[in-house]
Amino acid sequence: MTPRIDKRLTMKAILALALGAALSACVGPMQAPTPMRSIEYANPAQPARCLFVLLPGMGDHAEAFQQRGFVEELRAHGLSADIRATDATFGYYMRGTFIDRLSTDVIAPAKQRGYEETWLVGPSMGGFGSLFYSRMRTSDVTGVLAIAPFLGDKDVIEEIVNAGGLRKWTPPPRVETPDRSNYQRELWRWLQAATQSRERAPLIFAGYGRDDRLGRADELLTAELPPQRVFLTDGAHEWPAWRRILAAFLESPDFAGHCRAATPAAPASPASAATADEATDAAACAARGGAIRPVCRRQIPRCLVPFADAGKACTDNSQCQGKCLVDSSVQNTGPSITGRCQTDDDPCGCKIEVVNGKPAGGRCVD
Repeated sequence: MTPRIDKRLTMKAILALALGAALSACVGPMQAPTPMRSIEYANPAQPARCLFVLLPGMGDHAEAFQQRGFVEELRAHGLSADIRATDATFGYYMRGTFIDRLSTDVIAPAKQRGYEETWLVGPSMGGFGSLFYSRMRTSDVTGVLAIAPFLGDKDVIEEIVNAGGLRKWTPPPRVETPDRSNYQRELWRWLQAATQSRERAPLIFAGYGRDDRLGRADELLTAELPPQRVFLTDGAHEWPAWRRILAAFLESPDFAGHCRAATPAAPASPASAATADEATDAAACAARGGAIRPVCRRQIPRCLVPFADAGKACTDNSQCQGKCLVDSSVQNTGPSITGRCQTDDDPCGCKIEVVNGKPAGGRCVD
């Protein structure tokens, strides 16, 4: 009979065992077979440019990603990507074999297929795993989306909080081969170095629900990431919030250039004289203070109307006629970020809204 996992256990009780300690008597040991099992969801348009490796949270298995909509969400964005949902259960962390098995059974075969990029995505324990694997095998990974990741026990988190945040924290010396006595601080040491460009790292994206119980720890990491790589949403430590974070990541400007399927060029249409209806539309647009311009990738004519408060500093959509958007040229150093009111009602491009001084996900329209 498969042992039942009590999800009410604290993350400290769970992951304090992560690199080799024995499970307590009330929780049966989880199996960690060799090779690590995974489920492939191949892109019908082969060959795919990218591979997404999905790492489950505590108590979940590879099937959860299809059941909870992650596979559907990735497919809906038209990526040139294969998906590999792994059964990287707690047993691998418990035995200290997670890194080797993921590398040997999933990542190494992916390299042989010649993928241009490999992305790791995981919630909770899977978010920890995606970051920890990236620390240990940095060259294997293009980018990481850590969703509501477990990032350490309470004493480690308090140590960093009391120091004034990750940037001000004094880490211990680098550890080449972490063990269960030091792996949490070594991960944080690497994250500090990575976010300050002092050590190699893949692209790191992260997000969590505003009511997530791990939010206090996750904020220590996201405070050091570029705002456009941080995704906050309503909700707690739960799948609906995690799927919204995945969607926001896939629509974000910093991911926009990755894993895109080739788009056949549309045949050029013959030039033609403007019709009377077109002239009428142009006059109506001008009456609204706008102008007709070609927009988006297909260069479709559209009436674009500028907003009177275009470019005004803002911290929420309510302060703008249009949307309050993240502006990469604005330097934000505090807990609240300042955006700019959008210029006009052009729907195209990638935009991240600012809500209550926080980046609130993005959307790309092309």
